[in-house]
Amino acid sequence: MKRLDDDQRATVREHASLASIRIMVRAERRERLRVDARLAWLERLQDHRTDQLLAGTWPAPADDDQANPAPAALCPQNLYGDKAVPLPHHYPAGSDQCVFCTGRTYAFNADSVNHTTKHAHDQGRTLCRLRFRTNPPMTDDWASRLPLCGGCRDALTTGTEATG
Repeated sequence: MKRLDDDQRATVREHASLASIRIMVRAERRERLRVDARLAWLERLQDHRTDQLLAGTWPAPADDDQANPAPAALCPQNLYGDKAVPLPHHYPAGSDQCVFCTGRTYAFNADSVNHTTKHAHDQGRTLCRLRFRTNPPMTDDWASRLPLCGGCRDALTTGTEATG
């Protein structure tokens, strides 16, 4: 049975028989069970992938020669996603300094109340494409708890090759 649109609710409320309502209730419950099952699967996959990232086993190596590479050191400032998963250091070619943690400070977007993401900044502006105004820099301890803005990550890594 097709799910009920909000536009149809008034009509159903006015004209549906008890038997029709029971059929719709069963259909909605079946759909809720399917959605709950899909959501549970995705949550398990997310936890599994997080564990793999933390263990350094994902993504899988491309060939057998790289089956057991040495795990890369995780950077305390290169955090990714809602769970702030630490990723490896990122060194530009020919450099031994990570673009995320060596001498880098982070700040919030000054025009946003959403303080769940940190931004790399330079002279009061974020490094991401939109160049937001920033608040004063946050402490390294605070910054090490927050994921980095994707645009700032791109700006820091564009033209560099990860060797971490």
